[in-house]
This record gives sequence, C-alpha cells and structure tokens, in this order.
Amino acid sequence: MKKMMAMTVAAVVVMGLTAGCAKPPPVLQANPAQARVDADVTLKTALDSPDWSTRARAVEALAQVEGPAAGRLFVQALGDREPAVRFAAAVAIGDTAYEPAKSRLLEMASTDSAKGENDRRVYAGVLYALWRLGDSQSAYNLATMLRDAEWQVRDNVALVLGRMHIKGVAELLKAQLALEIKLQPEVEMRLVESLAQLGDPRSRELLLAYVQTQKYEGQDLQAMYTLGKVGGPHAKWQLRELTKEDRPAYLRLAAMAALADLDVRDDDDYHYAVRAMTDTEHVIVENRKLKTIAPDEVNSVRYLAVLALGRMNRPLAVDVLLPALQSESGPVRVAAAMSILQLLPVAQTMPEAADDTDDTVADVTTDVMSDAVADMPTDTAAAETAAETHIADDAATDDVDDATADDAADATTADVDDADDTATELDADKFVDDTADEADNATDDEVADEAAADEETPPAKTSRPKLETSGARD
Repeated sequence: MKKMMAMTVAAVVVMGLTAGCAKPPPVLQANPAQARVDADVTLKTALDSPDWSTRARAVEALAQVEGPAAGRLFVQALGDREPAVRFAAAVAIGDTAYEPAKSRLLEMASTDSAKGENDRRVYAGVLYALWRLGDSQSAYNLATMLRDAEWQVRDNVALVLGRMHIKGVAELLKAQLALEIKLQPEVEMRLVESLAQLGDPRSRELLLAYVQTQKYEGQDLQAMYTLGKVGGPHAKWQLRELTKEDRPAYLRLAAMAALADLDVRDDDDYHYAVRAMTDTEHVIVENRKLKTIAPDEVNSVRYLAVLALGRMNRPLAVDVLLPALQSESGPVRVAAAMSILQLLPVAQTMPEAADDTDDTVADVTTDVMSDAVADMPTDTAAAETAAETHIADDAATDDVDDATADDAADATTADVDDADDTATELDADKFVDDTADEADNATDDEVADEAAADEETPPAKTSRPKLETSGARD
C-alpha cells in the first residue's frame, strides 16, 4: 500500500512538473503602439500614391478606421485629379457625416463650371454626402440619376442608395433591377447588393445564388462580402462550403473573411490566412492542376488574406501583417494598415461594429453603355420575379430555399428605416412619372457622345475586393 501511495505521489509530482513546462501561449512580438503609428503613416502616405486606385482605397480605409477625424483629408481628396478618388472622398464624407465639408460639397453641386463637379459619376457621391448632412432634396436628385444613360453613373447611384434607409428607395431599386437585368450585369449585381443591405430577403437569396453558381466571373467575391454584412439563414453554410480545400485560394479567403464578419471564426481559417501571407505561392497552387501563377495573383491572394486576418479578431496577426506595410502592391499596403488599426484599437479592446461602410470597393472599368435606357417598370413585384427567374435559368439553386419565417422577421423593410433618416421619403410612383419622358427622349447619338467623352477618364467607382489583374486594378 505504501509503495502504491508513493507511486501515486510521484505521478502527481511528474504531472505538475510537466504542466509547469507546458509551452506558454503565444504573445504579440510587435510593439502595439509603434505598429499603430506605422499603419497610420502608411495609410496617409498612400493618399499621395501615383496609383489612383491606391489613393481611393486609402480614403475608404481611413473612413473605416478613423471616421470623422480624417475629415480634413477627405476634403483634400475632393480635389484629386481622378474621378474615382473624388467619388471615394465624397462617400467617405457622407459615411462619416463630416459637417465641415458641407460648404465644399455645395460648391461641387452648383452649376458653376469653375467649382461645380462636372462628372456625373462623382456627382452621385456628392449628393449622397449632402443628404447625409441634412439636404433632403439630394435624395430626390439621386433618384432621377438612377435612370442615367451611362451605366457607371447608375452603378454609383445604386451603391449610395443602398446606404440610404429611407422609404421609397427599395421600390426604386427593385424597379431598376428588372430593367438592368437586360442591360448591365455590374449594375444588376450592385442593385441586388444594395437591396440586401436595405433588408430585402429576396435579394439575400439572389446573393446566395450568385455565390453558389458564380454566375458572373469575379462578382462572387463581392457577393460574399455583402453576405458577410447582411447574413441570412443559409449564408453561413454556403460560405463554409467555399472554404473547402478543393476551392481556389482567393475564393477560400474571401469566404473566410465574410464568415468572420458573421462572427464565425476558427483556428483552421486563421492558420490558412497566415499561410496565404507567408507561403503565398504554395497556397495558390497546392490544390490545382495548373501550377502556373498569373503575374498579379500573388498580390491578389495576399490582399484577400490581409482582409481576412483583419476581421478575425486576433491581434497576434499583427506580426504577420506588419511586413505587408512594405509590399510593392499599394492595395496590399493599404489593406494591411487598415487591418492592423482594426486589430489594435487605441483602447486595446476590440471596437464595436461601426457603421459598416466596409469594403465599398468595386471593380473599375471604362466600358460605357451603348443603348439608351428604356422606361422604368413600376411593378416592383414583377421586377422581383424577373430577377429570380434570371438567376434560376442559368444556375442550379437547389440549395437556396425560399425565404423562411426568419427572413421575414429580421428583414422587414419597414424596420430597416433608420430613425435618423425618417425625415426623408421618396415617392417611387412620382419619380417614375416625372422621369418617363426623359427616358423616352434618350437617343443612341446622345449615348455615343457620352461614350466618346468617357474614354478620356476612368470611371468614378470605388474599388471592389475582386481579384487583381493589373497594377491599376481596384
């Protein structure tokens, strides 16, 4: 008996010693305060980048991590030579409600050729910012621009209307959606995104269909990010399916970022994103037959990995992100700086979810619509049906069930209207009646003139988190 007791005591002592020698939990190697300084400097330096897409991304990132404190920089960016940067600056002012910018915005909205904004793509952002600063008439002016002959204008208008939780907006977007299905895929996608953000359950189902079927090449990434904002009963399952090993690296990372936005985070996702930063080329080719890597694929995958790490609420990722501040890719540098500032808030606690202007980023293209816009339909129910049919015809949506009772409960349009925005209400029927004549008079010659003029200037769109294919992408 004594021998057994002695063995037991010895075992307990050994266990205690073993526990005492256990590997300590990892700790952040970087100095948090210095990491924040480095990230902040990187962001603000990016505002002077020769690459306009990097400047636009820097404006968007500053709106997220600094809010109105960066307002002076937004006002400066309103004078940028590139329309895309001016549009990003106007949207940032609107998102942060930076009141001191109002006088400059009013100048841009004026008819004064010297001070006014002559690019209608940028003008959409100016009107949105003015609306956010209390100018209710700007909402109606924006609604009329949804019928513009230039598709990039309609795209930007749809983007900002998706941020305006006021009565009548959803009906306008649904009516335009039925028309856009036959015109421009990019605008169709944007309308669905905006409707989903406004709480429309059917649009969430359409986003799931985009993700499941990859209906439009590259658009699935934006659909995933939007699903990360709006969620839905099937979103988490569908996104998790896209993280499986047989999927391309860029899809897996985008799905992981969206899941993190939905508070679904696990160790496997985190370690994969870290590997995508530290062993990028191997991650790209490990599960595909073609081992050739496209010229900008490495930067694209690192960009998506950086965004994913910034959403995973693990400050230890800062050690991996810091080297990316020196990346040759402007978008990677900006994304790394934004992620570091998100992971290391000033109070060293994770910030509450702010007004999610997130990656309002969109692919930039110089194509222009060649056909005039036809009359806008007024039957929004028919518009919904047309959109659903359009997706169903090209893709198998067996796993996308009809909207459930949960959809109706948490996506009722009436409940989406913010208290701050209830002072403004758009009359959809009045808008359609007032603008029908303008659409009838749009001619092919007018659109051709606009296309010729537009060749000289890149479209004013914010950049989407889509796969990079060139240095000036996004």
